[in-house]
Amino acid sequence: MKVRKSVFISCSILILTIIAYAFTGQIVNHLFTKTEEFKIIATQLNGKQIPVRVVKLTKGLFISGGHGWSIGSERNSYGVIFEDENNTVRWEGEGVPIILQNQGSLFYLAVFDRETNQHQMDFKCYVWDGVWKIIPVNIFPKRLAINNLMTLDSDSSVSFEDPGFRTSLLARFWFCIESGLHDWEVSDSMIDAEFVTKFVQSIKETRGAKK
Repeated sequence: MKVRKSVFISCSILILTIIAYAFTGQIVNHLFTKTEEFKIIATQLNGKQIPVRVVKLTKGLFISGGHGWSIGSERNSYGVIFEDENNTVRWEGEGVPIILQNQGSLFYLAVFDRETNQHQMDFKCYVWDGVWKIIPVNIFPKRLAINNLMTLDSDSSVSFEDPGFRTSLLARFWFCIESGLHDWEVSDSMIDAEFVTKFVQSIKETRGAKK
């Protein structure tokens, strides 16, 4: 009870302090938007190379006042833009775009969302058939589960045979496809060498079957 009372008092003091600074003109709001753009050549399964624009948008608000104090936060979102038969296709949302592949006229997009819930980061998958539709991760075609957009950490330099690959983001995505689990439910110990070998083999087999 004493702890709750102490927290309530602390929060009240903070709110009153901000209000006081606001009325005395000593508080300053910094609202900003920053845009970063990347151009990536994504090679699709039909052999056609498609220029893809990936845009990162950062929005933030910082409040500062006298005596050097400041509080604030920022949030990232992404956009993916490409041309399909002279039509401009756009996707916007939260999550780092990691895969954009096509199967016939359908485009599949996978993103890794660290923004919606930082304690339960997860993969999100979409399919484009004229409009974007969200799909369960275990529906994402195995043969398309090859990173060709942005990479996180050191994923781009690790081969499938390297033991370090089993802790990579791509390996975790594969495990989510196979198991249907969310990323935050997966531990590194679940992903062993046998699983990686079998998944790589299934990619090769399904790609061969679709040719």
